[in-house]
Amino acid sequence: MTRARDMANLGSQAGSGLDASDITTGTLGNTVQDNVTRLGTVTVGTYNATIGSSATFPAGHIVKWEEVTMTPSATQGTDSSYIDLTGSSKAYTPATGASKVVYEYRTMFSHDGSDVNSLILYKFIYDGSAFANSNWGAYRPISDENTSWGYQEFKFVLPAWTGAKTMSLQYRAYNSSYEGMFHKTQHSGDGTSTNIFAKIYQVTYSVM
Repeated sequence: MTRARDMANLGSQAGSGLDASDITTGTLGNTVQDNVTRLGTVTVGTYNATIGSSATFPAGHIVKWEEVTMTPSATQGTDSSYIDLTGSSKAYTPATGASKVVYEYRTMFSHDGSDVNSLILYKFIYDGSAFANSNWGAYRPISDENTSWGYQEFKFVLPAWTGAKTMSLQYRAYNSSYEGMFHKTQHSGDGTSTNIFAKIYQVTYSVM
């Protein structure tokens, strides 16, 4: 059907009112479209298209979720100076209008097989500097050379910013007598004694 047919239908429906069946093709004019947007919140139906990047989400919604997963090929845990943990460095631009940014990092931690105890010092780096009140030490007494603490999870919540900034988690051993082993298990999950490199997960997202 054509616009001419639509107009004819409109004339014939003058007495009974216009319904959806009377419009078959075409695009609403600007004035009509403006009136449609004034209808307010649509409470039924399904929106099947992609939501544009300029859309505004309610407070508390998670947006711009980014994940990096990797399998390391070397352990860490013996460094005497602060260094980034493998896979922890992330350059991130928050979503426009976000109030918070959440940074998460997860990796394996085990006994290195030599030291009696482990004391690892940490600090969270934001835009080239240690983030305020985010440095700490983790002391772990070791009863067996095969001791493992499994996945260690680290989470930081920061005020949002504009542009790209880089974050990372740094560590160092207290000294050579208090080392540990990151990224590798003491036993695999299949019950064997085979040590394996465990995947590293780094997730960053914005909160509106």
